[in-house]
Amino acid sequence: MTRRVRITTHAAADFLAIVRYYDDEVADPEASASLVDALAAKLEHLAGLRPMVGRPRDDLVPGVRSFAFDDYLLFLRYPEDDSVLEVIAVIHASRDLPAVFDERQ
Repeated sequence: MTRRVRITTHAAADFLAIVRYYDDEVADPEASASLVDALAAKLEHLAGLRPMVGRPRDDLVPGVRSFAFDDYLLFLRYPEDDSVLEVIAVIHASRDLPAVFDERQ
């Protein structure tokens, strides 16, 4: 079963910030396009796997799991109907995760 991928407003803002960083700071639009393509492929792959892949992150947000991707962590939620893989955040692994999630609540 392949679930639909739903990207929340916070996750979409995270994606945009990553693309802007690569475009502006790294000055490598090809790298940002490549990362976005790889991320989309990874999310589609995860959507096709059994539910509940990744590390449980109830310490940050109840019912959320994380999955490493490149230098980032994907934060995922599987709603109860099991037809959707919800992406709630994409955060660089070096960030202070509790602080990031505290800011978002």
